[in-house]
Amino acid sequence: MSQPTRQVVHIGLAKTGTTTLQKHVFPMIAQLAGYAYNPPQLSEQLSKFLITYDPEDRHKVAQLAATHPRLFVSNESQATWLPQHFEKAAEELLLLWGRHTTILITVRDPLDFQASLYAGSFRAGAHLRPQDFFLSAERYASVRPPEGHWLDDFFAVDAFDFRRLVEIYRTRFDRVVVLPLETQFDLRTLARVFDLDEDRRRAVATHLAAAPRLNS
Repeated sequence: MSQPTRQVVHIGLAKTGTTTLQKHVFPMIAQLAGYAYNPPQLSEQLSKFLITYDPEDRHKVAQLAATHPRLFVSNESQATWLPQHFEKAAEELLLLWGRHTTILITVRDPLDFQASLYAGSFRAGAHLRPQDFFLSAERYASVRPPEGHWLDDFFAVDAFDFRRLVEIYRTRFDRVVVLPLETQFDLRTLARVFDLDEDRRRAVATHLAAAPRLNS
């Protein structure tokens, strides 16, 4: 078997099966492969950093990460789904985790993904018509958000491209693994990332098959 990476970080995206993975797949894989998964103190500090982006908070996350010989972190807030901020988010994560971290990105069919974003926005109370939520780059640029705010009340539809998102991370990290929602639950890709043998992969798959689907 190959030597597994020391640090694996799942950055999102949201709306791509992340809740089911975080509840029923990632903890079991981490246990079988000998990784610390979302240590509470680190997770709390990471959540704080993703709000402040303060260098001191970044330093604290890095200090906590260094205490774990093998670390697996999952937080879908790390990768924004806003195309205008893909590169900014990637730069922040490069500073946070370092080039040698393995980055996991979960995706799904682009039309289904955008429909899910719109439905989530509507449920959250932003009762916009689709044509007022999905904006051209020109219309999006004309909206003036508050200083420092990553505007998420609208979606710049013609700037969105999963291939561009993945390429942005591949130019910054040594290993980037893409997990499409449509195929991720066979677990073969994750088994390769964590160097799980077939018996362990099947054990996780059996557990997943019996688990409820969350946030559908």
